[in-house]
Amino acid sequence: MKLCMSDSLLSCCLAVLMLLLPCAAQDISDDELSRKDLARKILDNRDLPFVQDKAELRRALLVFFHFQGTDGNIIDGYIPAEKANVAYKYRLSQTMPNLRGHKNTVETDQESSLVQATHKYVSKTGDDSILSEEVNGISVHRRLAMALRYLMEHRYSKEYGLIWGATTVDWGDVQPEHSWGVELDDSSHRAIDIYDNAMFVIAIEAGMLSKTEILQVFNDMVNNKNFAGAASIGLTVYPTYPAGFFKNKSMKPFSYQNGGDWTWFGGRMIQQLIAYGYVEQAYRECLPMFERVRKNDGFFEWYTVENKPSGSGVFRGSAGVLGKAVQMFQQWSKEQLDENETS
Repeated sequence: MKLCMSDSLLSCCLAVLMLLLPCAAQDISDDELSRKDLARKILDNRDLPFVQDKAELRRALLVFFHFQGTDGNIIDGYIPAEKANVAYKYRLSQTMPNLRGHKNTVETDQESSLVQATHKYVSKTGDDSILSEEVNGISVHRRLAMALRYLMEHRYSKEYGLIWGATTVDWGDVQPEHSWGVELDDSSHRAIDIYDNAMFVIAIEAGMLSKTEILQVFNDMVNNKNFAGAASIGLTVYPTYPAGFFKNKSMKPFSYQNGGDWTWFGGRMIQQLIAYGYVEQAYRECLPMFERVRKNDGFFEWYTVENKPSGSGVFRGSAGVLGKAVQMFQQWSKEQLDENETS
């Protein structure tokens, strides 16, 4: 194998040398022109940024497996070590010493989220080699199985046949019992919550709701948005929990997960509306989401009821759901034009 690689490399070098020899006789101006032409080709090649983006996404997914617990659990996220200065009990990784992992133990959605993200990556890029790549001696494929096994062994209620987590605000990660609110402890109250189980089986998308029921849910979201005066159907809960209900001060009414407007949340409904044929409604309700991305030049984590951006400005969850919605809108539109042209 090494001999073959060396022969190939030698052949490439000789070929390049043969190409360069005639160029030596050219003057400097021709050489500069050639470099400019090459530069234009490089800049015009759309495959380059695609590969770059693909590599970054691949690495971003793999980092999660470096912080995976021995029981299979998955962290929420990771940040540079120098920025790890809040109340989390940060997780260390010998293979990622410059990063710190953090996990909100009141949640039960991290494992299923990573499985979904990896599946989407492979489906979109065709790069299934990520599944066989080993992280600390264990393949990603096995690690994904470990993640789901963790849920069944540590977060599964035999009594109800469903996944459990702590009682938090809607799909969120903040419980009302103490000031930080993201760690499972003696003050927590267990709950069979809709969001964690929906993530586990991908409800709605799994066909559990009829087309009529989906429209009813959507109309409720629109009504809540209008009653609250919010900008989009990403409004998390309405009415909001009253001031003081959560010890965490960030959970005041219409703040964060207590009535914040999350594109990551509303964008999922947009996708399902398109999928079930409610394209006009989906487009109308998605316009405010598109407009604020342009206006604020970023994908922010959430918005206030006054439509002011808050949290991270590079929230991948928001970018992901809107990106998929754009693809679905474009695909639907192309299909309509094709039908009209051939009719």
